[in-house]
Amino acid sequence: MADNASTDGSLNLIAAKLPGATLLIFARNAGFAAAVNAAAGRARASFLLLINPDIDMRPQCVRAVLERAEQLNANAILGGLSYFGDMRLNPCNAGHFPSLIGCLLIILGIRSRYSENRMRKCTDQLVRVDFVAGCFLLVRADLFRNLGGLDERFFLYSEDADFCRRAAAVGVPAFFHRGACYVHHGGILPRGNRFKARLLARGLVVYARRHLPQWQRPFISIILATWLIRRIVVSVVCPRRAKRSSPARGQTCHR
Repeated sequence: MADNASTDGSLNLIAAKLPGATLLIFARNAGFAAAVNAAAGRARASFLLLINPDIDMRPQCVRAVLERAEQLNANAILGGLSYFGDMRLNPCNAGHFPSLIGCLLIILGIRSRYSENRMRKCTDQLVRVDFVAGCFLLVRADLFRNLGGLDERFFLYSEDADFCRRAAAVGVPAFFHRGACYVHHGGILPRGNRFKARLLARGLVVYARRHLPQWQRPFISIILATWLIRRIVVSVVCPRRAKRSSPARGQTCHR
């Protein structure tokens, strides 16, 4: 388990509840990708399951995704079906790769509703997607290492889409498994929604620089800057409205 310089007593709780756990303690918050890579480097199992600390897994969740991975001979990246804390379907944790059109839909505030409708209409147990979110992601350990792990240029957000895109380039698909259900409580960040929005925008900009055509990059930067400024203004002028439109509730998701 990797701890990114937490200050909430997590280390004491882990030591008490899981005395046999191996703890990797960072002196500063190195970011999600760096922490995952450090923990993966110490892992000895055949599979790696990336799990956020704000995840509640439903019964049989891990077993369901592991069994399906074995059926696929592990030539895939697998995620689960995600819900918010109030048990609404969370459309943010699987979907299409980030794109210029996707960023425009962020501004319009309709991307998550489109993704949710698509998830509801799909009845297949295993659904092919471009990527699954790093908050619950199963991958073979050797594949993870062969791909170089997560790209540490991503501090938080979009490192999962980048990883799945690099996997797709070598023929490894991504799926979310409807039988592996979990609740994602949204990743409460200590500095609030404005800080989270900046991280989300930063991750998308890094992703665009790595994967999208050069002519699209300035447009994406302008779109995200406009969205970020609007969120900051709303959070200052109408803090209650900003809270309701938090990314944790799926309204600004790039998935």
